[in-house]
Amino acid sequence: MTSQVRSRDAIHEALGPDGQRQLVVVDDGRRGPVSFTLVAGDGGTWVLRGEVDFACAPALASALRRTRGTPWVVDVAGLEFVDVAGMRAIAAAAAGAGTPLELHHASPRLRRLWAIAGFARAAAQVLLVP
Repeated sequence: MTSQVRSRDAIHEALGPDGQRQLVVVDDGRRGPVSFTLVAGDGGTWVLRGEVDFACAPALASALRRTRGTPWVVDVAGLEFVDVAGMRAIAAAAAGAGTPLELHHASPRLRRLWAIAGFARAAAQVLLVP
């Protein structure tokens, strides 16, 4: 288990119990509990699991900015819930990155919500891949 250190919007790179690189977002108590994990996957991809809502969306945006690469791929198969604030955080992290953010294994529901909320046009640098 990764130790937690209290600090403002602290994001630390660490190794998880299975030896995988992960970004640890420490809950500072200002917005609510962080309910997602972002860990390094195979081949330079990152894996996002859990729920992203208004309370933890800023932490997700900060964490995603630290994962930029070429290609920049995040597997979202384990993303159970995301609200508009979470989608806005994803779009904000990708804005101005210079490389597209590819969200792999995006569920039909996520792709539909992304389009309905207007992010398909407004955040063209984010590619949702089934």
